[in-house]
Amino acid sequence: MAHVVIKYFKKEGRDRIALVFKYNESAIALCRALFARWSPAEMWRHLPYSLKTYNRICEVFRAEHTLDTAPFDRAFEKIQRSKRFGINDRKKVRNSLSSFALDEVKAFTEYLEGKCYSESSMITYTQLLTSFFGTVKFDESTIITSEMVDRYNTFGIVRAGYSVSYQRQFVGALKLYLSFREKHELLPDQLQRPVKEKRLPTVLSDQEVLKLMSCIRSIKHRCIVSVLYATGMRVGEVIDLEIRNVDFDRGTISIIQSKGAKDRMIGLSPALAVLIKNYMMVHNPQRYLFNGQGGGRYSVPSIRQIIKRAATKAGIDKRVTPHVLRHSYATHLIDAGVNLRHVQDLLGHAKPETTMIYTHVSIQKLINISSPFDQLLKKNGVLDSPINQKGFIGLSPT
Repeated sequence: MAHVVIKYFKKEGRDRIALVFKYNESAIALCRALFARWSPAEMWRHLPYSLKTYNRICEVFRAEHTLDTAPFDRAFEKIQRSKRFGINDRKKVRNSLSSFALDEVKAFTEYLEGKCYSESSMITYTQLLTSFFGTVKFDESTIITSEMVDRYNTFGIVRAGYSVSYQRQFVGALKLYLSFREKHELLPDQLQRPVKEKRLPTVLSDQEVLKLMSCIRSIKHRCIVSVLYATGMRVGEVIDLEIRNVDFDRGTISIIQSKGAKDRMIGLSPALAVLIKNYMMVHNPQRYLFNGQGGGRYSVPSIRQIIKRAATKAGIDKRVTPHVLRHSYATHLIDAGVNLRHVQDLLGHAKPETTMIYTHVSIQKLINISSPFDQLLKKNGVLDSPINQKGFIGLSPT
């Protein structure tokens, strides 16, 4: 019996159904009977979406295997909500903007550039503002009010299925715009960000990290993943890393002008140094340590795909991303007893509170805490009783 996960995705603008499962001859035979195509890039089989096809998949697979349709249902509902409330793709929204709104977006981008915001922040904020302008039909006569923003929050974000993080980013973008243009009724201080979701980071065990790396054959790909885990660098820092920033003699890596326009230095482990040297002998990179096509930076989506394929091949059920390797690096350091302040410096966090989240997922810290349940049973001699070996914990010792 196979555990089959049904997912939704788009290919060439069309809705499709993906079937994800570990190798199982019976499940493969059913996929062939349904004429599902194999995708080696994603490591799954897929079919064009229709309600009839979806129901047929559920009917066929549930007879012999366990089926998880939740990922498909969540993703598909989000798409349908987006369509229902008029949230179009970026090109359509941008094409619907008035000439005044386009000029405002351009001026806002230049304002952010003058404030020395990073390229990724500028792209994110302008896209959020563009979506807002397109939805409210923004022109020279528009005055932004709290009622207008509340309505957009309700129908354009919450009911459209977007996350709290997306909503917080939108509020941040609009605050900046209202600081830039002060003619509107709404003041920046009147906007409140929603409460941030407090979720623990996903962390791999050391054995899962080893399994992940052992499933990567390419020395270049393995080197990229090793750098992510061995240094705790952000994926953007890895693709920006130049050869000159790696000092083999001193055993250091210099990270230049990263998040928050800060430089920092981290250690280069001897094992990682050997792997990087071997990789460089084979691929002979020029400027960047990891070159993409044409000698430029390697792409972030490509790194995500490398890790996703390796995680699938390794049989890791967790959703593994480049940032999960950063989370794992930090947690494993804390498990090993490294001072929290040192971990903060290595990660480049501005505030210690950001780093402290890893103390909540540190296994070493958890296993050293004795449960009062164990203490109670031990105090009363139940744990040492022969009856406990039969599974009757809680009974008084005879």
